[in-house]
Amino acid sequence: MKHKLLPLYFLLLLVLEGTLVALLPASVMSSGNIFVPYFLLIFLLFMTAYYDSKAALFYAAGFGLLYDIIYLEIIGVYLFAFLVIVYLFSLLLKFFYDYLFIVGFLAVLAIAVVEYYGYGFMLLTQRTTMTHHTFFYHRFLPTVLLNLGVIIIFSYFLRKFFTRLKSKKEDM
Repeated sequence: MKHKLLPLYFLLLLVLEGTLVALLPASVMSSGNIFVPYFLLIFLLFMTAYYDSKAALFYAAGFGLLYDIIYLEIIGVYLFAFLVIVYLFSLLLKFFYDYLFIVGFLAVLAIAVVEYYGYGFMLLTQRTTMTHHTFFYHRFLPTVLLNLGVIIIFSYFLRKFFTRLKSKKEDM
């Protein structure tokens, strides 16, 4: 039954990503740092590791497209990024075990890749004038640290959620 609620969970995370920044204290926001939560991507990556990588690819395509529609004017940027990251993540998990530490480390690495990909794309299409130094210290590091904290706090619960979901799916 819970697997039928997955689209709702993804939608909730998509909305939460957009509203979290508005909920941060003013002292954090006035520091000049940009925090970009990637809850949806984290959920996708844990789904890939502990539930079903094919279903995760499906959700990566659908919610990557939705991410583009909501947050970008260009369709396909995050659609492509989410698909490639989830696919590469599933390939890497074949070489590494799905230990929680490994999955968490690879998830942080995936977030770093997506963040640089987005910056590179925006730089290439001249939609940003942010220098690399400014990007690295005021967007990349705060984003990676925020998402690292989220992964540290929620990784155990995500693994438990998806392993239970997988066992219930196999029992059907």
